[in-house]
Amino acid sequence: MIYDLVSSLLALIVSIILIIEFSFTLSNKTRHIFSIVDNIILIIFAIDYFVRFYLADDKRKFFKRNIQVLFQLFFLLKNTKQVTDIN
Repeated sequence: MIYDLVSSLLALIVSIILIIEFSFTLSNKTRHIFSIVDNIILIIFAIDYFVRFYLADDKRKFFKRNIQVLFQLFFLLKNTKQVTDIN
């Protein structure tokens, strides 16, 4: 239950960031902060996936049932915004 709550909260944070980014003109500093938060959450989801895969008794079954999650992670990792220093 806590796992689902935390996962949902992280997904909600990413959704809110996305809505704000598309709805408002943001300063470079704000975009930078959002990018860092977004990347941290992406890393959390990636670690979660691979830990659950590692702990799965039947890895083939886990892989088949979660293939869409793996594709989503690869897509998101490929399109991750580069965090650069702001001045």
